[in-house]
Amino acid sequence: CSRTTTFGIIGIGLGLGVWFCGKSRRWSHWRGLPFAGLLMLGLGTLAYAFLPTIGWIMLLCLPLGFCSAIITIPIDARLQHDTTDEQRGRVFALANFCTTTAMLVALGINLDGTLLRIYGPTAMVIALGGGIAAAALVLIVIYRRQVAGFWDSSTPVVAEATEHRSPPSRS
Repeated sequence: CSRTTTFGIIGIGLGLGVWFCGKSRRWSHWRGLPFAGLLMLGLGTLAYAFLPTIGWIMLLCLPLGFCSAIITIPIDARLQHDTTDEQRGRVFALANFCTTTAMLVALGINLDGTLLRIYGPTAMVIALGGGIAAAALVLIVIYRRQVAGFWDSSTPVVAEATEHRSPPSRS
């Protein structure tokens, strides 16, 4: 099996996660969905280190893709919903900046493969999965009150911002 097949299976999982978020009104409005997705992604990555064959690894790629979608889709949807039109570009630019910075830092840490040579691939995957799961648990504890509820599509702040806004003038 090639990397292309692996990425294809992850892509199918992403597609299923996007479909789930679009079709499941109840679950997609649960505030804990991104946190649960992050925790499942961490535990799945951790399990990845202990799988004996490529078949099991391929099978695990499907839920890992699904978890990635259920993390990003609700977060982006809330950012779009709760941000005024005037601020939306800035908010998404900042979110993309943070994502890119995190990726570059992670890439820079292991660019020359030193950590991989010292600790080996299994230990690196265990550290990655354990770190993601630990971060998810910390976030769940910090935001435990918010995780329990559901998002309301008609929050007063958003409704107030859209009701009192005057239409742009045409010059």
